[in-house]
Amino acid sequence: CARSPMQCRPGHNLWQPTVPAANYITRSQSTPIAHTTWLRGGGADGPSSPFSVLRLAEDNLLNAGGAVHRRQYGGLLAEGTSEPPDWTELFEDPTRPLIVDVGCGAGRFVLLAAWLGKVPHIVCGGSTAPVHALAGQPCNALGLEQHAQLVSRANHWASAQGLAGRCAFVAANVKPSLTAVLASYPGPIAVLAIQYPDPHYREDRHVVTPSLVADCAQLLSEGSLLLLASDVHATACHMTQMFTAHARAQFQLHPLHGKQEAVFEHDGRDDIDPYISKLRAGPVQPAVAEAGTAVLEGGERWLMHNPLGLATEREVFAQEITHRSVYRTLLTRTSG
Repeated sequence: CARSPMQCRPGHNLWQPTVPAANYITRSQSTPIAHTTWLRGGGADGPSSPFSVLRLAEDNLLNAGGAVHRRQYGGLLAEGTSEPPDWTELFEDPTRPLIVDVGCGAGRFVLLAAWLGKVPHIVCGGSTAPVHALAGQPCNALGLEQHAQLVSRANHWASAQGLAGRCAFVAANVKPSLTAVLASYPGPIAVLAIQYPDPHYREDRHVVTPSLVADCAQLLSEGSLLLLASDVHATACHMTQMFTAHARAQFQLHPLHGKQEAVFEHDGRDDIDPYISKLRAGPVQPAVAEAGTAVLEGGERWLMHNPLGLATEREVFAQEITHRSVYRTLLTRTSG
């Protein structure tokens, strides 16, 4: 490979160059920086970052809408919202195809989608292929997040950048309420992404459950895309296995997984963030520990690049700062 070793690492994104250390806040490998510290310091918005087009640092918006305190995860087990939003208040044209980020965190993935303004094409090795008939059409972008402070700040960002009306964030607990939030959307859901959920090792706290899988099958129409991604191998395996086990008739692997140049296999290394490993409550559950087997038919074939060309904060941090692989699965909703 003519690129640097980091750029050739499996799971590296398509937004190229390796980011110079001066543009991000980083530390030596012996003292790794925490993801939250990196975000608070403005690391996600350096000049070589894919988020630089949002001008959040340039326009002094990093803390707009108030300070964001430590996230609390007890709400994962609480009741979610039962009322759908008023789509006419959120979007100028609620009949446009919708891109949804479930558990959007700070929200830069959604902001990027709105900034681009169109349903993305599938990206592979520099070439593109249509997602489906909706590819290239004007779209809306929606972020769902249970942390109200993050939602408030992200909506402030969208308004300040002139993206309101095409981009919105809603406070919602997606585990019990995904269908309640999305079922009334007037237009089609083109892309639904579940990316980098916190890798809880308690089975009752996994974001992707059989009920959430059923919600996704109900909400998505034939041809819609579902993107699963994590930098923790066991979490990526769990999410993919939930869909293959509980919705095999409704979802199939995107043909991109069949292209040798587009995939990689797990190399057996432990990719768990050292800060995350401190948060484990008890031993890893057997179902998670054994998740590396039979994830995908024919073996593990994770997508090497982000097929949508849209990054998340965690993706940049994992690949550019801590140099870990990202495990991606792209599913297509079938007619089943």
